[in-house]
Amino acid sequence: MVRHSGWVAIFPLFLLTLITEISWSDELCITNNIRRNQGFPVDFHVQPNDASKLFDGSLLDSNSFNMVKDGRIVIAFKEPMLVTRVVVLYYNDEPRTYNAARDATISLLDGSGKVVEQQKVLLDGDPQVRIGTDHHLVWAGRSQAKFSGKRPIMTVFLDIRKKPDAHQACLREVEIWGLPVSFLKEKTFKPIDAKVSVNTYSSLRLDWKNQPEGTVYIRTQLRQKGEQKWHSICFTKSPGIIMGLTPGAIYEVCVDAALTKAVNDKPNSKPFITKIRLPKPLEVQTVGDVFGMNFFPGGGGARQPREDETRMTMRMCQLMKEAGVKHVRWWLNSPGGAELFTEYGISLLPYASASVEDFRRMTEEGGVWVYSVGGEPDFNNIFAEDYVSDLKKVRLVANRVSKKIYLIGPCIGGELEGPGSDYLDACYLAGMKGLLDAIAIHPYCKLVTPTPLGGQLGGPEGVLNSLKRALQVMERNGEGKIPIVVTEMGYPTHEGWWHVPAVNFDRQAEWIVRAHLLMIAKGVRRIWWYAFQDEGTDRKNPEHNFGIVDWYGQPKPAYFAYKAMVKLLADTTCDGLLKNLKPPVYAVQFRKGRKFLTAIWDSGGESEIVLIDSVILDAFDLFGDPITVPKGKAGKLKLTVTEKVTYLLSSRPLRIISQNRLKPPIEPQVQMSLKPTTIVFLPGETKTWTCTLVSEFDVPVQVRLSMSAPWGEEIKPIELTLKPKEKESILMSLTAPLNATKQIKSWDIQCEYRPLGTSQEWRTFRRAIFFQVRVKEEKAK
Repeated sequence: MVRHSGWVAIFPLFLLTLITEISWSDELCITNNIRRNQGFPVDFHVQPNDASKLFDGSLLDSNSFNMVKDGRIVIAFKEPMLVTRVVVLYYNDEPRTYNAARDATISLLDGSGKVVEQQKVLLDGDPQVRIGTDHHLVWAGRSQAKFSGKRPIMTVFLDIRKKPDAHQACLREVEIWGLPVSFLKEKTFKPIDAKVSVNTYSSLRLDWKNQPEGTVYIRTQLRQKGEQKWHSICFTKSPGIIMGLTPGAIYEVCVDAALTKAVNDKPNSKPFITKIRLPKPLEVQTVGDVFGMNFFPGGGGARQPREDETRMTMRMCQLMKEAGVKHVRWWLNSPGGAELFTEYGISLLPYASASVEDFRRMTEEGGVWVYSVGGEPDFNNIFAEDYVSDLKKVRLVANRVSKKIYLIGPCIGGELEGPGSDYLDACYLAGMKGLLDAIAIHPYCKLVTPTPLGGQLGGPEGVLNSLKRALQVMERNGEGKIPIVVTEMGYPTHEGWWHVPAVNFDRQAEWIVRAHLLMIAKGVRRIWWYAFQDEGTDRKNPEHNFGIVDWYGQPKPAYFAYKAMVKLLADTTCDGLLKNLKPPVYAVQFRKGRKFLTAIWDSGGESEIVLIDSVILDAFDLFGDPITVPKGKAGKLKLTVTEKVTYLLSSRPLRIISQNRLKPPIEPQVQMSLKPTTIVFLPGETKTWTCTLVSEFDVPVQVRLSMSAPWGEEIKPIELTLKPKEKESILMSLTAPLNATKQIKSWDIQCEYRPLGTSQEWRTFRRAIFFQVRVKEEKAK
């Protein structure tokens, strides 16, 4: 159940007079070649001439500066500068045999040519994904040297050394930070009316409209509550994004305008302070905090190449912002990617590495405090004990950077009604307890997911049982109170058969909303839907069609349904499912101030509900458009609900007194369960499991059980007839090949059934099973 907790994310801007004096160290990018709004251009000259491309901000290969031997780059300013730091971005290919630099000596010279400060930086780190001013994805390492900023300088020398065995040293960009001496002598400060708000869990957004005449930049000073030292961050235009902050911390923020003395408006000598609290990484203050997407700048694993990834990436970021997406899952450890998304008010969830430097860089530069450890390890032949062994190493490394870093996993892909739960249990048996801050699952509703009463095969209502099974395993292992997050779930709009049912555009729109409503009702803290954009145009390839926006950048109906849902629910809290409704009708109740918003639907047809008229104020359809609700009689209201969600805004909670399925009638099913759902073999070993069938029919039912051949052998189908309301158990078996290696095979058993003596089409469903092959030495342990 999602409820309001802690402080609100955005405080009213209250101002307090600061008694103690504030100290600062202002800096702006004086070479004006960074992507965000901290540029402050000054006149300078670069030698050699070709090195001027290092200050264009693009980071692109075509604008790199290549040095085939050791050399010097000279940056000469036309007026004295106070330099606070120099940043060098470089490219090193992985073998370090072609484009590798070794290091650079950075020297600051005064007007007489005397070196006043000097530092050396290494340029031999692994390249990481960065994003240039044109938002193009590139690879670059990053090193910086910090300077005192107290001595006027006129020239900066960069003496670059390449690796001896490299063909050339390839530099991408150089940034120089500081301020002109002349300007520092002339400026004064005046507090301004600025709005400070939470941007992401580790960043603040600063907005201002009116600024005093003569303002050249906005100075923002901040510190965590309890700290003595103030940190200064400066901007030249609104909005300003302050990144790399600590989640859950309270910050004091002081904002004022830097003015020139030529302005006759007397500055206010007393700065003002506002306080604001950042949320914790998985905190839910309102339902709007839950919504996330899987999105892959430049494409994912099934990527179809595109001519202009840059423009498309920017379009997708804007569409996500407009839809209310707050979080993006993207596997790369990219500080540039984190910065890109942060500018749109979106936090990044990357995969964790086992590198202290990666954690430190992503946390300090990108403001990333939540990392995913694992991506469907059960589908990637990673045994639970091996996953946990790696997880322990990652946890130790993360703790070296900060014990406040959140790790989530294992991101199980297997069906939780069966082998997925087995795998989660096995992770706990291997020692996972206490290593994760949230359990991440991929509860795709597949052809193997049990269908709730009156629903449809693969429909989103199956997620309720998956969440229940995951929670049962967690409670059994003493972790029932840590959060559950969903890092993938989705429905592809492809043509053809797959283990996740294919849906058309309309059904995808219906199911994305219902799935989110159900997961939110059960307290899921974060939902990263899979996926935001299609990865290709092959209509028969499911991996090309998961997006709610197509490959060309055009939104599908699911985008607009999602956008409407987020808009309606963003500032609400959730009370959960209405308990007096039963499948196939579902309703989730939200609180909106003193009002109530209820989302209601039928999972596989149409139903009529009767409710006590609770003063319905407004009603909205799946896409957020207003609709008219019929008037009630004698205090009762009859309402037809369909597979498309209807939102009802009321002054009191809905009181439903009856429900009735109108069409189609709820049909009986054959249920199937497997025990066990994970079968462990040694090579050449034969193992059996029990398949239990239960008929809900009042008449005999023909049943066919079949399984494809996981190792190439022929498997004969089993045919039988179930008597009315009968339960029957069948023994099934399989032999692992003698040459089988250690592996996990994700498989399923198919059940087809129809009433005996009819010409009806066979109804088909499946149940999941894992076949694990181990070696003798491991089994002995």
